[in-house]
Amino acid sequence: MTFNRTNITISPGMLIFLQYRTEQLIWYGVMATSCIVGTTGSIFLTGAILSTRHSRRGIGILMVNLLIMVTLQCGVAFPFLIQSYPGVPLSIADDPNFCRRAHFLYNALLPSIDYADLMIGINRCVAVCFPHHYPAWVRPRALYGMVTFSWVTWLFFAVVPQLPGQAVMRSLEPWYSCGVVYGAAWSVTFSTGGIALPVALLFALYLTVFLVVLMRKTVLRRRIAPAEDSQLQRTMQRRFRSTLVFFAVFVCYACCMTPAPLVAPLFPTLYFRYPFMRQVLRGLMTVGTASIPVLYMMLNTQYRRQLLCCWKCREKSSPPEVMSTVGRSRGSRGRTTSNAGVIGQRNVSG
Repeated sequence: MTFNRTNITISPGMLIFLQYRTEQLIWYGVMATSCIVGTTGSIFLTGAILSTRHSRRGIGILMVNLLIMVTLQCGVAFPFLIQSYPGVPLSIADDPNFCRRAHFLYNALLPSIDYADLMIGINRCVAVCFPHHYPAWVRPRALYGMVTFSWVTWLFFAVVPQLPGQAVMRSLEPWYSCGVVYGAAWSVTFSTGGIALPVALLFALYLTVFLVVLMRKTVLRRRIAPAEDSQLQRTMQRRFRSTLVFFAVFVCYACCMTPAPLVAPLFPTLYFRYPFMRQVLRGLMTVGTASIPVLYMMLNTQYRRQLLCCWKCREKSSPPEVMSTVGRSRGSRGRTTSNAGVIGQRNVSG
């Protein structure tokens, strides 16, 4: 629409923005705040984990992998997507290349974050339910294999929709935001293999952990010496408490993230017909992703301490359980070797 008196051209997207100015400003504020908080929190928490030798192995490697993906999603993908909403000239959102790049960053990271979280769930399940096998799962080869698998899923979900006939990139009226219309086959693949499958597997893994802990007094398959019992109980309690933290963060993220990627490909008519619902679902997904590092820092005492130590530029010492095990290894090597075989504390991080 052109106003002849002032010679100003206003895009339809700008008209929508002017019509719903208050609602749009609130939405922009929530999205911008979530992106800033999620990016900053992920960077600080990653630095805190990498600042200590004890955390740079085991579950710490998988945590850093997840936080890198969250940083990319909140710091690059979500701001890239916001540019296609009201207030931006229509020519930008209507550019197929712009929408294609937005999809490459945004939609492909959704399933990869789920699979990175799934790797953490597998690690916690083995640590609590199968402690004798835990050292094998935290060896560098196993950890880097898990990290590689999560990035392979990102590559798969990023490249396949770019092939001819798999997806159509277009701007969605009336907001003129970038949208992706999948074919029938890829819609099922993305919804089931990319979203529903990892979420269902994570629920199954955490349910297994809770059932094992409830059914057994200690999660062991062989009898141990009485002197080792107290050390083993402390280790298993620490692992179970960390599992509770990971489960709480996963539930919060799944509740915020799952609706949008499931509704969009399975019910495209419903998703495209109601723009306000589309904005609410995308905003909820942004808040859920940004809450991952925040919840980890709020619920995990060790991460908070490491963050404070990183802020003070000094390294935190190893946990008391690990220090006591190392100390005994100098005096009684044979007994400590037995303890390390039972609880997996000598060479790996719980």
